[in-house]
Amino acid sequence: MFLKRSPIDLLVLLVLLSLTIALFAEVVGQSGFIPSGVDLVQHYSREAFNRRALQETWVPLWNPYVFSGFPVQADPQAGVFYPPSMFLRLFSMPTFLTWSAAFHVWLFGVGGYVLCRTIGVGRPAASLGAVGLLLGGIMMPRVYAGHLDVLRTVSWLPLVLAAAMKSFDRNRVLPTVALVVTLSLEVLAGFLQIAVYTFVAVGLYAAFSAGWPPAGYPRWTYTRALAMQYGVLVALVLGITAFQLLPSAQLIVTAGRTSGMPYGASIDQPLSLGEVATHMIAPHRTGEVETESWENTAYVGWLLAFLAPVGCFVGRRRRRLIFVSLIGALALLLGIGNPLYWFHYLVFPMFRIPGRLFCFWSIGVAVCGAVAIDWLVREKLSANKRPHATCRSFIVLLVAGLIVVVDGISYGKHFVRAEPIAGRFATSVPFKPTPHGRVLSLCENRLQTSEISALGIPSVDGYNSYFLGDYAKLAQSVRGDDNSDQSLAFPRMAVRPPRDIELVSALNVTDILSCEPLALPGVILAGEGDGFYLYKNTGAVGRAAVRCEQDGDRLLDWRPTCSDPETVIEVLAADRSDGRLRVQVELPEARTLVLAEPFYPERRAWVDGVPTRIQKANIGLSAVKVRAGLHTVELRYVPFSLVWGVLVAVVTLLLWLVVALRARRLESGLRSELGGVGTPTSRLPLN
Repeated sequence: MFLKRSPIDLLVLLVLLSLTIALFAEVVGQSGFIPSGVDLVQHYSREAFNRRALQETWVPLWNPYVFSGFPVQADPQAGVFYPPSMFLRLFSMPTFLTWSAAFHVWLFGVGGYVLCRTIGVGRPAASLGAVGLLLGGIMMPRVYAGHLDVLRTVSWLPLVLAAAMKSFDRNRVLPTVALVVTLSLEVLAGFLQIAVYTFVAVGLYAAFSAGWPPAGYPRWTYTRALAMQYGVLVALVLGITAFQLLPSAQLIVTAGRTSGMPYGASIDQPLSLGEVATHMIAPHRTGEVETESWENTAYVGWLLAFLAPVGCFVGRRRRRLIFVSLIGALALLLGIGNPLYWFHYLVFPMFRIPGRLFCFWSIGVAVCGAVAIDWLVREKLSANKRPHATCRSFIVLLVAGLIVVVDGISYGKHFVRAEPIAGRFATSVPFKPTPHGRVLSLCENRLQTSEISALGIPSVDGYNSYFLGDYAKLAQSVRGDDNSDQSLAFPRMAVRPPRDIELVSALNVTDILSCEPLALPGVILAGEGDGFYLYKNTGAVGRAAVRCEQDGDRLLDWRPTCSDPETVIEVLAADRSDGRLRVQVELPEARTLVLAEPFYPERRAWVDGVPTRIQKANIGLSAVKVRAGLHTVELRYVPFSLVWGVLVAVVTLLLWLVVALRARRLESGLRSELGGVGTPTSRLPLN
């Protein structure tokens, strides 16, 4: 698809795989071990739920263990439908976590090799550029960070750029299969910020090609073809991935970041130009690599970094190389957080951390460095036909290869640290959960909420860049007056003892885990040990309770619930991966029943089997009106967006197939009319 299937290309891919396995050897060689990751617990928790849910249902729709309930398939970071994750899900959890990192590190190196070859770099120099990317600062620090969603998404970027160059450098309307497939996989990989940047980069290459078309192409017809091909590409990718994007769009509409975040949170961790030079050329600090550098390093090896300016100069007439250099320079200007980043913030107010653009900069440096090595070997040493020229070229390549590999391994090995999965994540909790209750952990430094939810214990908290906006307002009320940029970007409750115990009780928090003694009304100490204090909340209202006010009062305003001895509520089913909650309620009069479940548009309510309007109440919870008497109230997750997304994806694939077949027949006919199979297909009229 990308290469010419040469045995040498296959050998290069195997060498890159060997380097990857060498980095992960300590992890791969021990059963039950995983690469250490600072934030890996998030992905461990998501995957633990996915595996548990897939034993119960076809598609995990609702995770009842985080944020009092959260749409899981709609969250792209969960990777429910990401093909490599679906395959790795067949194996054990340690294998899943290890190879989710190792495979995508290798894939990034493969993409770097393919991109260098697409630009015209010889195989030896392209291999060195690939090694620099594989072992460098974009991927390996992310392994240490445990950011599997970023690893998955960034790994496809070089392949997408290479496919875009080949696809747009033809006078066609239909994009190549390689471009559609790689871009679709990047979208499904889950980190939409990088995917959006990639769409922009591909569009910029189309605009760049319109201004600098390949030789021999009529400018107007070629420009028209570029515009049409980019439009078709976007339509195809969005259509094919609609089964993920439509549910994600539904989540984003209700998410807390839809309207953006404070500029201070968006421009988190900017670097100065001098600091960028340090990270590019000399990331070592007193003999050790700075491991906490995953958001702001673009190291690809000092040799490639030093030679990159030479590569830009000698390759100044190569269209594709110039584009890679320009897009890398633009990423650098935005990545250092200068005033230009303000315009980025205006367009993408929901994205944060300028350093995430450095992936384009590191690709540009690695490719330009590889071009310089290729120029030195092929044009300066081998072109003079003198004796020993080939030998000198071989020696230069050997020395350069040793420098890049040794430097890369010495850098990358610092970020892969093996640890047993049983020692990394909790296998039990120091308390017995209350049936149908929820837990609030105030001991995150010892037992994280994600570890608790991974065990199938419902929590009112969580850690995710996606969060429901109204539920975030509840979290903010629980926290109190904490309005820092970080708290607004990640609204969580487990930062301090709750200010208002009534809010916590309304979410049915029955168990509170703390590392320090608490003094809250209605909260009693139930146990103590190993530095933990377990409290029971006697004021927890249950999964459903009635509002005290009359129906005329505003539902969205916070109102307490009533304790009425004549009201009987029994939970029949809860905490299911299909989002179903069933309660039986007996009321002396018609009341508003408030469910301790976050309001989400794709959850629907039934009362005695009759569809009933579900309303938002108590800031961000769900409520239904129930008449007097004995009734069964049911909440279900109805994935309309997923169903429509599947239909759109199927229709898009069928249309693409039909159009591609018709275009192939038209092309075959034009070849015959123009004189046979020798006619260059790149110069044929538009499809």
